Amino acid sequence: MKLFVSRVERDQDDIRELYRLCGFTTAEEGLHVVAAAYPSRSIPPRSRFMVEEMYPTIERGTDREGPDLGMGL
Repeated sequence: MKLFVSRVERDQDDIRELYRLCGFTTAEEGLHVVAAAYPSRSIPPRSRFMVEEMYPTIERGTDREGPDLGMGL
């Protein structure tokens, strides 16, 4: 629920703690749980953006760090 709502001021610390407790290290791990818990609802863009900012991925084959937003950049 915290990840689905994703209020930066209120939920970011809780999301970090929940990720730690679950052993998650990537944004996709948490987003997968949200998608499974809310199968009939789309994950809000703000939720995806926030967790990808919190848990950026390193693109394979480059030195650039940051979330892959699927823009093909």
